[in-house]
Order: sequence, then structure tokens, then C-alpha cells
Amino acid sequence: MADHPLGSRSSVYFERYGMAERQSMSLGMTVYLLGGVCGILAVGLVLVAVRPKAIYYIPAVAAAGVAYPDQVPPSSALSFAESWLMDWVNYTPETVAGVYERTSKFMSPGLLARVRAGMDQELARIARSQASSSFYLKASGKVRDVARGFEVTLAGVRAVYAGKEELSREEVIFEVRLSRATVTVQNPYGLVIEDVLKKRGDHEDR
Repeated sequence: MADHPLGSRSSVYFERYGMAERQSMSLGMTVYLLGGVCGILAVGLVLVAVRPKAIYYIPAVAAAGVAYPDQVPPSSALSFAESWLMDWVNYTPETVAGVYERTSKFMSPGLLARVRAGMDQELARIARSQASSSFYLKASGKVRDVARGFEVTLAGVRAVYAGKEELSREEVIFEVRLSRATVTVQNPYGLVIEDVLKKRGDHEDR
């Protein structure tokens, strides 16, 4: 006896329904799998973002290395002090504001407070008198390892000008006191300037 037309149509319907259901399940599993992969990638990106990165310093022209917390070599302290002092003492009326801005980032809170207390008056004096300062090192500095940091002695020659007129030229010695600090991208040396003492003959100026 021939199959009933209604039964044939029902069989086709249920077969197509079953295929659609299987495809829906496959699609759902694919979506869940992709979601899981995206979640793993997101976690990985977060871990990479928060993971501390290696920070490089350049203690000298011919050498480079990696800075580790609480491991600051004397050569790095010397390079840091020389670089900071050369920036601090060499200025013109046009560059002095930038000098203060750059060097203040590496000052300890105590030194920064003292500098800021007289910064406006000092900038006004330099602008009014058109004062400039030039300094160069005579020799490599000396480093002493002390509690909580270093003391660096730097000797050189400093000249002071009013406009183009040279007012003075003298040999000076700077004692730069450094304290250890947290290594950051902005401060890869892990050091801050605690104090600067200028010695000129028998006189000492801060």
C-alpha cells in the first residue's frame, strides 16, 4: 500500500527540524568556544598589562643593563648625579623654567619643597638680570656608598653671566646626596636628589 502523503510530509518536517536543531547546537557550541577563547585572551592581556616590565638604564656610554629594585650600582649613581647636575647648573633666561621642570622630577620631597619656596623669586631675578650659568666637569666624580643612598662629589668650573658679560668664573665642588627610591619608567635609576651642597673655597652654599 502506498505511503500516506501526510506521513511523508511529517517525516520530512521532523528530519529538517532535527537538522536545524543539530546545526543550532553546533553554532551554540562554537559561540561558547569563541567566548572562552576571547576570555582567555582578555585575561592574558590584563596580565601582560599589569606585569612589571624590565627597565633599562645607561650608566655609561659604552655599557647598558637592567635595573633591579634595591640594586643600584655606584656607576649608575654617578651617571645619574652627573646628568642631573649638568642640567641643574647650565641654564639661560630662556631655558631656566624648563630646567626647573625637568630637574624637580628627580628631587626628594624635602628638597622640592625648599626649591619651590623660592622658585618664583629666583626665576624673576634671572629674567630681570638676564643671568646665565655655565658649568663643566674637570674630571670624573667620586661616589661613596652611604646609608639609604650615595654621596657623589663632582668638581668643575662654573661661569656666571649677565647677558653676554661674564661676571665670574671659578672652580667649584658639588656634593650631591642621593637617596634610593622606587624604580619606575619615569625614574629608571631608582634614585632621587636629597640635597646639593656647593663648595667654593672655604664657603658652602645650598
